Amino acid sequence: MVRDTPFILTLDQGSHASRAILYDLQGRAVRQHSVALEAEHADPVRSEYRPDAPYETLRECIDHVLPEAGEGRVLAAALACQRSSIACWDKNDGRALSPVISWQDRRTEAELERFSDHAADIRERTGLRLSAHYGATKLDWCLEHLPAVWSAMAQRRLAFGPLASRLIWQLTREHSHLVDPANAARTLLVDHEIRGWSPRLLELFDIPPECLPTCVASEYGFGHIPTPSAGDIPLSLVTGDQSAALYAHGPLCEDTLYATLGTGAFLIQPARTWRATENLLTGIIHDDGSERGRVNAVEGTVNGAGSALTWLREQTAELPDGDEFEAVLPVWLAERNAPPLFLNGVHGLGTPFAGARIESRFVPSARGTHPDVADQAVAVIESIVFLLEENRRAMTACGIIATRIVIGGGLSRLDGLCQRLADLSGLTVRRSREAETTGRGLAFLLIRQLTGREVFHLEDDRLDDFLPTANAALCERFAAWQTAMRETMTHA
Repeated sequence: MVRDTPFILTLDQGSHASRAILYDLQGRAVRQHSVALEAEHADPVRSEYRPDAPYETLRECIDHVLPEAGEGRVLAAALACQRSSIACWDKNDGRALSPVISWQDRRTEAELERFSDHAADIRERTGLRLSAHYGATKLDWCLEHLPAVWSAMAQRRLAFGPLASRLIWQLTREHSHLVDPANAARTLLVDHEIRGWSPRLLELFDIPPECLPTCVASEYGFGHIPTPSAGDIPLSLVTGDQSAALYAHGPLCEDTLYATLGTGAFLIQPARTWRATENLLTGIIHDDGSERGRVNAVEGTVNGAGSALTWLREQTAELPDGDEFEAVLPVWLAERNAPPLFLNGVHGLGTPFAGARIESRFVPSARGTHPDVADQAVAVIESIVFLLEENRRAMTACGIIATRIVIGGGLSRLDGLCQRLADLSGLTVRRSREAETTGRGLAFLLIRQLTGREVFHLEDDRLDDFLPTANAALCERFAAWQTAMRETMTHA
């Protein structure tokens, strides 16, 4: 490696893996490494990680990729993190006081009723609906149920907040207790007008403000990551994983819907102005710290995407494992054109269903035949498409008009999924052949921050366009699925 060649480091801590990628300043990935990370599920509503597992796997990735820089210089690092997950720790010695409670965790659902009278105020201030997926009730649960947490609070030693703030503390030499807007907002405690913790919401959820991290811009001096081979690397940018993924192909377009399909699925349309909606979410994507440098978004969520396939694997012993399943699923999507319907409530319903609950199940076929594993897998994929289309239609009903969908994330590699989404939505679905979206989006943002250059542009990518076609059978299944969902929610 040429001496003094400049590089940047991107860190992605996601629901199923941690990943580090070393990029040059032209946006080319030089080296990457990932380590699997799996949540533990004590019961159907709990989802958590071993306290230091996200940091340890991320640190392993960092140590693996940095030697590739050789005598080059790593100018800065950027971190993206799964949103809505939270952690508690001792701010004196860094000791974990709780597991990392995942965004998928719904252990506090029974507690939501006592906040129901405040749901409208919460939505107005945060852009989010009252939900157990977000951090506020999880932090309150830790204070109430974990003796180590409330003991540390009594002794003024408690630090807690979004997982991103825990990772910033662990990664940086300064042990900075900071958090960015995209991750902070997913606690239900941030007022979008004041760009910080809401005194009203902190009081409502009984959260001590002195234990929370300081809210700063997405682009900020978060501290320095010490490394044995590259010295201290400035951590200069932090955001949410979904926020970063939007920038994988360069500057955002307000006439475009961005779909990211991973453990969950997200359909997002960026906007410069804050736009509250009834059945969707409004949130912060990025804030460069300037008066006009804030980007907001309207967002639809599907909780059961990749996790729905995991659910199917747990329910179905006949399903192939690992690589074999990945190889055969595209074939099934191409060949099976009359699957059953799957009512997808894995990890709870997301938008636009406003907290409705259903039991995940297959709807018996009118033909009376029992679907095999191939039909079941295709039905699960179609349920993800149907939920995305419900969100798109909710956006259209709010006056949000899009001309295309840009899709990314692991499940976007499935041609059959992309084509079904194009057919059902009537929009062109555009997919880059570059599968890594979160790290690439971080690289775009960090290179722009460091140099002022925008190195990624969608038109320069190798692209696959899925054009909408007439698909009467799919539309009929979607209509039948809508009816089944309405009936199930009515009787739930």
